[in-house]
Amino acid sequence: MTQTHSPLERKARLFYQLTLFSLIGLELLFVGWFLIINPPQHPFTIFAIHAVPLLLFLPGLLKKNPRTFVWICFVILLYFCQGVMNAFALPLMQGYLGLTETLLTVSLFCCSMMAARYLAQVERTTQQTNGHQTGEQ
Repeated sequence: MTQTHSPLERKARLFYQLTLFSLIGLELLFVGWFLIINPPQHPFTIFAIHAVPLLLFLPGLLKKNPRTFVWICFVILLYFCQGVMNAFALPLMQGYLGLTETLLTVSLFCCSMMAARYLAQVERTTQQTNGHQTGEQ
């Protein structure tokens, strides 16, 4: 049996998937940058400082909680600032890594905001539909 999804649900699913893709891309960038390409003096500490705060949002993102998507947008602004500074202040290769970080943070920010919007709308319409169904009985 096929299940039909409304355009709103398709948009919510698309931006949810793009949010997860951007988050995974950012985490992989940190793995490559701090553990493989240009490891600092204490690579695992620096990696943990960058990666763990974003991973704390993962349970809420997987549960599709719209508030989690909004909160990750606030936090990702710090990573955006760091990425811009790295892109302009560091030498060539690290500057490109900073530019990549900036692009991934912009993608994560935009996709998270759109996912929060559409997931909240889907949640609201589902509650209204369930409210009308229980009210009719």
